[in-house]
Formats: sequence, structure tokens, C-alpha cells
Amino acid sequence: DANTFCLNRFNTDYMAECSTLDEAKLKAELAHAESLGADAIAVMIHWGIEYQFTQNDYQNTVADFLIANGADIILGSHSHVPQPIQAERTVTLPDGSTRTGFVSYSLGNFVSNQSPATVNVNYTDTTAVLNLEITKNFETGETTVTGVSYVPLLVLNRGSGAGDQYLILDVHKAMD
Repeated sequence: DANTFCLNRFNTDYMAECSTLDEAKLKAELAHAESLGADAIAVMIHWGIEYQFTQNDYQNTVADFLIANGADIILGSHSHVPQPIQAERTVTLPDGSTRTGFVSYSLGNFVSNQSPATVNVNYTDTTAVLNLEITKNFETGETTVTGVSYVPLLVLNRGSGAGDQYLILDVHKAMD
């Protein structure tokens, strides 16, 4: 089937500006996930501007839309550099109630040949492993992110002549 993809495109202008949300499709996808009885809905999304260290207005708009329509956890990528984490992003719904979600805008490059030397941008060799503690309250049925931590990593490019060209270093352990 020509309409079956291994990923979902979330913009109606995918081949152009990627700036117009396909709201109907996203709402349907989130409603489907909720209909399956998921305790929490996580969305992995490719967004943002390469090499920008903070999220932009469009990422905030998309995050708010996803949270308002059922996403509990949003894990973003694409910037190639770390961007902020918001452990509690709160959205006001049309009825005046609020809904809160977790957003990691970008963890940077996990494994990449990009480095400040190859792309002339700092922190393209910086990333993190994100650890989320997710807890379900069986009395209320609510599932929330109750703990957030991360392990900062550095992707060290030792050059093409090295036996292991790329090493992923745990920054905390390297400082011990």
C-alpha cells in the first residue's frame, strides 16, 4: 500500500516548509493510542532547527497540541545539539482545565560523525541518555513521570586511523 509508512508524517506540507500541522491526523493517532488502553502515550518526534540550542515557537506549538490531545511524554530529535527538557509543560484546554506532559526537545546526537571540527558547531558531539521514572497511581488510574535523570555523554571522534574511531564517554565517569 503506497500510503503505509514506517513513520507518520505530521505536517501537511512535508515536502516544503514543514510548518503546518496535520491536526486531524495527529488527533486520530493520539485517540487511537488512547483507545488501546495505554497507561501513557509517548510521542517520538523529529522537529526543530538544526544546531539551535533552544526550542522554537513551532516546537512549543506542536508540544502544546500533542499534550492537549493526549500525549504524556514527548521525545524530540533533529537539532543535532541538546535542547531543554521540560519535566512539566502545562497546557490550558478549551474548557479551562489543564493537562501536563513531559517534553525533551532534543538530546542531541547519540551516535554521529558530527563534531565541532566537522560541522563548525559546538556541542554536536554532546548528548545524553534520558532516564524516566513512570509511576501509575492505581487508585486514580493516572500515570505520570515521577522522576527524571540523565547521563551526559560525549561522542569522541578519535580519527579515521583509530581502531575504534568513535568512543561514547560518560561525562560523569570521565571526571572521576
